[in-house]
Amino acid sequence: NEHPKAALSVSPGFAPDDELGSNDLQLWRQIEFPGTNGQVSALGLATFYNGLAQEKLLSREHMELVRVSQGG
Repeated sequence: NEHPKAALSVSPGFAPDDELGSNDLQLWRQIEFPGTNGQVSALGLATFYNGLAQEKLLSREHMELVRVSQGG
């Protein structure tokens, strides 16, 4: 059973009107999925991944956990 909005994170560049409502594009732009919804600048994306690389956002141990596929 997937979360009803799970597809939002796998739809690059697509604002899903059926899930959020056609009048709620502002909400779509406020939701942050780095690099998937196209609402990020190159500098913003680089800053995010730099923070990951320098372990400012997640520890090395947590990075090892999240980089492994959980789908099997």
